[in-house]
Amino acid sequence: MPSMRDDDFASVLEEIRAATAEMRETTRETEEETAAERAENAEKREGLDKERRDGVHGRDWAALQQRIDMKRTTEADIFSGVDHSDEARAVRKQIGRGLVGGRTLLQEEMKDNPHELDELREAQAHLAQTIQRLSEINRNV
Repeated sequence: MPSMRDDDFASVLEEIRAATAEMRETTRETEEETAAERAENAEKREGLDKERRDGVHGRDWAALQQRIDMKRTTEADIFSGVDHSDEARAVRKQIGRGLVGGRTLLQEEMKDNPHELDELREAQAHLAQTIQRLSEINRNV
């Protein structure tokens, strides 16, 4: 005949299994969304690079994109200040002016999607509670 502790242990194990399955599903969904976003971002990146080459973003970016294409500089070098060219300095200055607007947009985005990660956090919290209960049962054994 199973004891109360055996029933508690079995119950906790079942909760762990359920929480783990929930975490796996959430992780799978997140990975799928991430892969889709990466593909979309790659397409956008290609479009942005073409726009820069075509001068849509100004002469400074057209010159910098040409240098990027020839592997003489990188976006990271431009943004970080490693690239000291006049074009890079002009772009950094322009970016600095745009940061204020970008910060406002980010704050608005966070207001519009406050529950984006709630499901994952909830599953993590449930798993942590279940593990805690299992630890308590093990201490009492």
